[in-house]
Amino acid sequence: MISKVVYIPSQFCKSLGFDSVNLYLSSVYFADFDGLRNECLNGNNKYSPNVPLNKIQKIVFDDQDNNITIYFTNESGKKKSYFLEGFAPQDKALFGETLAQVAKLTKHEFRQNKRKDFGKQYLSILGTVIITGVLVWFSTFPRTGVRSRMFRLVQDLGPMGICTIGGLFILGILYIMYKQSRKPANEHVYMQH
Repeated sequence: MISKVVYIPSQFCKSLGFDSVNLYLSSVYFADFDGLRNECLNGNNKYSPNVPLNKIQKIVFDDQDNNITIYFTNESGKKKSYFLEGFAPQDKALFGETLAQVAKLTKHEFRQNKRKDFGKQYLSILGTVIITGVLVWFSTFPRTGVRSRMFRLVQDLGPMGICTIGGLFILGILYIMYKQSRKPANEHVYMQH
């Protein structure tokens, strides 16, 4: 993993990698590690930052999602973190463990993480409620001769049918959240000794 580019489909970071000195992150895809390193060292620090490995305090990831959180201190001594999402399951653990080893984070804790981040599920529920409300509103329009197929389907289902379908979507999301909360994730935490 050292001196190799890892690609993740995240908004903030698309290419990342590290060598024996720095962790490099960029919002641009790079074909090779040298291009990534040169961009991070010589380019715009806002879009392609680098973090010295000796400034990394902690690396956290679990078995259930495809995210890694890297905690570090910046040049001014403030504590910061990067939440990197979209790792391939086989790459996440290898990347986190290798980065921890190279950054000399020798203390490893393996624990059950009872807290789950349900932010995406809450947004999905909110989106479902909004879309259902808009479709119910459209379904109450008077019938006209010229209608699109989607508009016709919405009117044929009516407010009750649309609310039922929206409710089923929300119940599905709540069921997924329930299953995730019942099965705590195995969390890996690497930190300085």
